[in-house]
Amino acid sequence: AFGYPKAKNPFLQEPFSSRLDIQDIVFDGEIGKKISMEDLEKRGLDDLFYYIRFAPSNYNKQPWRFILKNDRVVLLLEVSEEGKTDLMDAGIIMYYFVEMAKTIGINKQWNITESATITHNGKSYRQIGEFLL
Repeated sequence: AFGYPKAKNPFLQEPFSSRLDIQDIVFDGEIGKKISMEDLEKRGLDDLFYYIRFAPSNYNKQPWRFILKNDRVVLLLEVSEEGKTDLMDAGIIMYYFVEMAKTIGINKQWNITESATITHNGKSYRQIGEFLL
């Protein structure tokens, strides 16, 4: 497959997005328990999580997951096969989250935390921080 790529019309919208869906990155109480959009709307967090999906990440892996637990949001970051987490991705998503939260009147910061690794759908995640709502 050599040569030039097929020309794309820049004015046509792509029928799909390469970004993960909100329900793939936000969970209710524990990882794996999908959250409803209605619940996010009731909490006033639907727009925040809609736009946070567009934060950049290394190789566009979107390695972050969020768990809503009562009055806080827990940030999990995927652990590589070598047992490492990309803290640059953590910093980027934490920054985007704080700035998006400000737009809905929440002016707080992340608390850095550390916990044991948990597994979901064959991937390992490590808790990075908590954000009090």
